[in-house]
Amino acid sequence: MDERKSVFVAIVGAGMSGITMAAQILKQNALTRDEFKIFDGNDDYGGVWQANQYPGAACDVPSHAYVLRFHLKPDWSKEYAEQAEIQQYYADVAKAYRLRESTVFSTKVISATWNETTLKYDMVVMDKKTGKKSEWTANVVINAGGQFSKPKYANIPGAKDFKGEQWHTSDWHEGMDVKGKRVAIIGTGPSTAQVAPRIAPLTKELTIYQRSATYCMPRQDHPHPAWRINLFKWLPFTLYIYHIWWYLSIEGRKKMWLSGTKENAQMRDIALAHLESKVKDPKTRQKLTPQHEFGCKRILILDDWYPMFNRPNVKLITDRPVKITENGIVSKPPGEVKPSENQEKPGDAWLENNVVEDAQSQETKIDVLIWGTGFDMTHQGSHFQLYGLGGVSLEELWGDSPRAYYSVAVNKFPNFMMMLGPNSANFWSNLTTLVEIQAKYNVQLIKRIKAECDTNGPYAMNVTAEAQDAYNKEIQGKMGNIAILSPGCNNYYTNSTGEATYWGPLRGWVYAWRLLWPKTNHYTVAVDMAVTNGDKPDEKSAADLYAANANFVDPKLTNLPPLYGHCIDDLRPIKVICIGAGFSGILAGIRFPQRVPNLDFTIYEKNEEVGGTWFENRYPGVRCDVPSAAYQYTFESNTQWSEYYCKGGEINEYLKRTAHKYGVYKYIKFKTELKGATWQEDTGKWVVDLQNLLTGETFTDDCDFLITATGILNKWKWPSIEGRESYTGRMVHSANWDPDLTMDKIKGKKVALIGAGSSGIQILPQIQPHAEVVDHYMASQTWISPIGFGSQELTDRGAIGNFKHSQEELDSFRDNPEAYAKFRSKVEKMVNAAALVTLHGSPLQQNFQAINREAMANKLAKKPEIMRVLEPSWPPGCRRLTPGPGYLEALVEDNVNFVSTKIKRFTANGIETVDGKTRDVDLVICATGFDTTCKGPPLVGRGGRELNDVWEPYPKSYWGICPPEMPNMFRFIGPNGASGTGGLIHLLECACEFMIRVVQKAQREYIMSMMPKMEAIDTFTEHVDLYFTKTIYTQPCKSWMKRGKEDGRVITIWPGSALHAAYAYENPRWEDFEYTHHKLAQGNYMAWLGNGLTMLQERNEHTTEYLDTVDKPPVINELDDHSSNGVGRLIHDLVAPDGI
Repeated sequence: MDERKSVFVAIVGAGMSGITMAAQILKQNALTRDEFKIFDGNDDYGGVWQANQYPGAACDVPSHAYVLRFHLKPDWSKEYAEQAEIQQYYADVAKAYRLRESTVFSTKVISATWNETTLKYDMVVMDKKTGKKSEWTANVVINAGGQFSKPKYANIPGAKDFKGEQWHTSDWHEGMDVKGKRVAIIGTGPSTAQVAPRIAPLTKELTIYQRSATYCMPRQDHPHPAWRINLFKWLPFTLYIYHIWWYLSIEGRKKMWLSGTKENAQMRDIALAHLESKVKDPKTRQKLTPQHEFGCKRILILDDWYPMFNRPNVKLITDRPVKITENGIVSKPPGEVKPSENQEKPGDAWLENNVVEDAQSQETKIDVLIWGTGFDMTHQGSHFQLYGLGGVSLEELWGDSPRAYYSVAVNKFPNFMMMLGPNSANFWSNLTTLVEIQAKYNVQLIKRIKAECDTNGPYAMNVTAEAQDAYNKEIQGKMGNIAILSPGCNNYYTNSTGEATYWGPLRGWVYAWRLLWPKTNHYTVAVDMAVTNGDKPDEKSAADLYAANANFVDPKLTNLPPLYGHCIDDLRPIKVICIGAGFSGILAGIRFPQRVPNLDFTIYEKNEEVGGTWFENRYPGVRCDVPSAAYQYTFESNTQWSEYYCKGGEINEYLKRTAHKYGVYKYIKFKTELKGATWQEDTGKWVVDLQNLLTGETFTDDCDFLITATGILNKWKWPSIEGRESYTGRMVHSANWDPDLTMDKIKGKKVALIGAGSSGIQILPQIQPHAEVVDHYMASQTWISPIGFGSQELTDRGAIGNFKHSQEELDSFRDNPEAYAKFRSKVEKMVNAAALVTLHGSPLQQNFQAINREAMANKLAKKPEIMRVLEPSWPPGCRRLTPGPGYLEALVEDNVNFVSTKIKRFTANGIETVDGKTRDVDLVICATGFDTTCKGPPLVGRGGRELNDVWEPYPKSYWGICPPEMPNMFRFIGPNGASGTGGLIHLLECACEFMIRVVQKAQREYIMSMMPKMEAIDTFTEHVDLYFTKTIYTQPCKSWMKRGKEDGRVITIWPGSALHAAYAYENPRWEDFEYTHHKLAQGNYMAWLGNGLTMLQERNEHTTEYLDTVDKPPVINELDDHSSNGVGRLIHDLVAPDGI
């Protein structure tokens, strides 16, 4: 064997269950792709749909329902999809989650043995092509082999003597020819019923051996019309609704499958009428008439099964096959079968109560024998050899009576999980939904095991025998009058004792509720069993100690709600979606997984890389107008910023490094754009509409909390100037810069630059040295602040506009973190001091204005007329200030024309101003900013109200984070959430911590939704308006802070400094929110207190964590002697009078 390999999770099977399991592991960020492996004996994905390629193989569930809800498919070709299309679907799902790099095909798992020393499974696998075996170890093994993975053959003597061709339907492959041959099929289950009508026209003779007839319903299959496919494709929520509707509709049909009900009788009558109408011969109809109740066996849903028996070359034999000869099959009527010819019961038995008998001892000559005898459904422990605690074999432990805990775990087999285990399925549940439910539950256990292994070493969870027995007792007691248990019914759903081992009696939503999250008191744990004395630690949980007194009930307490089984800190799973991967989204991707346990977190980003506005804006000269040292995360200082005001590309590289360093990329799905979201009041979730920008595919995801982190500088806009489309030259927007437009291509060109916001101010000094002429259009006044906030460092260094750090300084910053921390603190202190300048009319503000005026006048001395036009009548800071390095210097160059006249329209060759002058240019650059209305895709909240409508006539929020009427929604830099003065990034971090506290509260206290009260929002809005009346921001300047208006409300920035906002965010006012509690609380909003234990107590682990980081108070009086005598003397000295 090769050297042993290891993996954290081994998934056995690459069909529906295995793919779902792997996808959920990735969706919930439980593991990386290299931490799990999928083993499958086939050579591609699909499981039963890859293995079963017989003619006619198809699903008997409508195709749009037979899908995974997290990967819906709108374009199924027909109502009931066939094998190839279904297999391709699962291959597509695997491709979407890049599972091939985690899958080992053509590999059979031989065995998995629990190692009680390492707390891992030792596995042996075999390459099916070479026969070579290899060894693996896995912390967790998941059996996702499915229910139809082990073919079953009827126990008929002589099969090896047959000289013709024979195969099982599951082994059918290309090249198996039946044309012109005499063919026999043993069995009339779903496989035979699908394959027989397809091959009947090809065969010379087709003989079908039937043990017992089953009911067949009309299929009514048809190609999907184009309108339906387009409806589901372009309105994906309709497909989601259909999937939910179908799931609920079959849940509501449970009575059809119960003996003695009116609904069951109605279905039987429909099936018999279908038989009557399709089969001409009365004797054949009698043979095909079931002698058991409807629902006893799996029904057939086919249109061509019954008509096939009208063909002259098709014969149905109900005699019992007792022997297979070299050339055929010998059969006898049931009453003539000798005891020696009897076959095993129940699974291989042929019922003896058929009313029709053929001639005795009949031999039918055949060329081909096809086994349509289905799969072994009772010996569920034999997919591979599994050995648990003490070497116990799962196959031997179970036999044909498997027992499991909620169909997913088995006592004595630690860290072993199952998909579609015993008592999973039934006729009134959707199998794909069931698989997702089990996968999500298993992922929660995997996350816990992984976290414990990473923290404390090897770790194992073993479901208790008591919990497993209690569950099995419950479900067997609830089987009731299910038709599979009706008298005279023989099927693979029951074992040799008549007990249901395949079916589960619970409705799907009840089962889903039970598996919402693990009950930790139903598991025992073990940590690093390799102890020095060779003994195994006591695996009993602290909850077991309470179980000893479980039978005592105080009569006074009988009316209280039940005590929950969870610990107070065993928090429910929570799912958060973040839109955007700029500064805010990356921050959320770092802090949310760090702070929130049991978290499923996803970031959707429309670009192909992180960075947000710093990825998108690549115009010449793009840089930050905040000093680099103050424009970075507090926890991730970059000592190597090349310039004081760094370039945009450098900021984007910083964000990429940070995202990589803290593992954010694993949460991001790139090239995916938000199209809308709708709040679901009944489930307490957001249904988020998204589009894959690479494929055009639209899909949905859901979450408990939705965060928009798209920023306010995200949606660029063209200028509202007549005739833009008529201009025949080249036109670009600064926020959508064509990378092909280099300075070489601007050289010698006549250029028009429209706008003098931050972008225009940065672009002009870059293009001025290269262009022949630059017409700079600027219709409004503005301050260019050479001595802006943080510029004192420039003055101290004698620098103008900006400076580059010397290599010597950068080396000192790198080698001496304290020196850089001191420098950073100094810079941020200067940035934070800007708040004092915003008070209108204050001496500090007046002095600041005078200094800025003098500095601008000096730089514009060459063209004083520009100063007269450019100087605003309002104070600096009313519009966002920018240092503008090099801008004023470029403005006075001879090849720059400063045009303050308003533009009238674009012409074919240039621009015409309102004074009638026309200037022809080769290139127009629109630095006209962004849409700051806060409007975006439709977000529909409580009561069906859309946020864009709620935000009329102006947007408002709670503390700049929570929009009105939008439960469980956060917005980075929402209305009045940006920083007017002070550090933006620190403000974002504090806002993020506020969001996390809200999520933690909802997760901890079973709160389904939290939404600020309108009273709180209105009160905050009133405070905003009152605050800004004393500031420079309400002066008559057009500003994006006021939606481009002179007299508008200030809607973008916080009413105070960034430090002021940070302090507010540290102290959430929970009384400002309205709450809806989760159904788990069952009317008791204190249910989150749980069972009275913590998880550490329950696991009998380290319970003195509070001693690890003691918060010691300051010592007022130092004690020299800590003995009792010393303390006594101290007390004596403090209280005794002098001289005693």
